[in-house]
Amino acid sequence: MATVSITRRVRGPKPTPAQRQLNEPVVKYLATVRLGRDALRSPLQRISLLREGIPAEAVSDLSTRLRLEKGQLLAALDLPRSTAARKEKQGERLSKRDGEAVLGLYQLIALVEEIVKEGGGPPDFDAAAWLGAWLQEPLPALGQQRPLDLLDTAEGLQLLLQ
Repeated sequence: MATVSITRRVRGPKPTPAQRQLNEPVVKYLATVRLGRDALRSPLQRISLLREGIPAEAVSDLSTRLRLEKGQLLAALDLPRSTAARKEKQGERLSKRDGEAVLGLYQLIALVEEIVKEGGGPPDFDAAAWLGAWLQEPLPALGQQRPLDLLDTAEGLQLLLQ
């Protein structure tokens, strides 16, 4: 598979060299997930990303992509709003626990993309937007709970990924 190089951010001012270094793990992950590559679906790749740390700005990216209010997403991830805002403003990384939840959501997006692609779905299908809507619907298979309400635990996330 071809290697993807990301040289600029999608929005906002041009990042400083320090910011580029801080954002590298999530930028690599986002570029890979959006291309549907399998490399980062491996546990060792995910562990490596979590050890490097997922930048707090990934929460804002997910909120936008999933079309969920940021407060709603933070509540689902059990991440205090003030902590997330401070870490994002200061360019810090999430804790491993919070990073796992964020990474899990990117995995869910990639899974939906893969299912639609393999099923011959439309090439312009917005997997993230579809997932955002699905996360908010009560499901009989989950005892009428919303998938969004299971994101605060590792077990809940694993259930959704299965």
